[in-house]
Amino acid sequence: MHILAAIVSLVLTLGVWYYRYRMAKQLAKDAFETAKKVKNQLDDKKSRKAGGENAFTNIDDPLAGAATIAICILKEQDQYDASVEKQVRDLLKPFSIDAGHLENAIDYGSYASEQDVAPTKAISLIAPNITSQLSPAQRYEVFEFINHSLEQADVQDDIGARYMMQLRKELDLV
Repeated sequence: MHILAAIVSLVLTLGVWYYRYRMAKQLAKDAFETAKKVKNQLDDKKSRKAGGENAFTNIDDPLAGAATIAICILKEQDQYDASVEKQVRDLLKPFSIDAGHLENAIDYGSYASEQDVAPTKAISLIAPNITSQLSPAQRYEVFEFINHSLEQADVQDDIGARYMMQLRKELDLV
């Protein structure tokens, strides 16, 4: 009987320690995700402090750059609303690392587009950073994303074509 009690005791002890291990693992995972979220917020706050044209020249993330260019053009044409933002978000989703990355890109694009800078100036300020970080194929994907965003939002053909021609030139896709 005492052997059976020892085995039951051992199984219960192992169960308790396994439960504690799982809780510690979950706690570590939650702490990591919280730290990542705080880092993203600090990076975002630091970028926002740059302000003005620096809001465009300090973009070092191609995803944020693409989102910013598209949002700038759409806002200038008064075509940016919640439904268009959802379309932009859906178009960018395949290019993002995770949901937080996508959210930061959209938020930064919205913030930067509120600066008093014309879309042509925004394109000329953001494009060099995108060009230096991406291959020609990746730059073409950025170009296609922005073009598709403008088409879905029904931006006037002549205005959209003018911006896309400038973007093609700035991204060295000519």
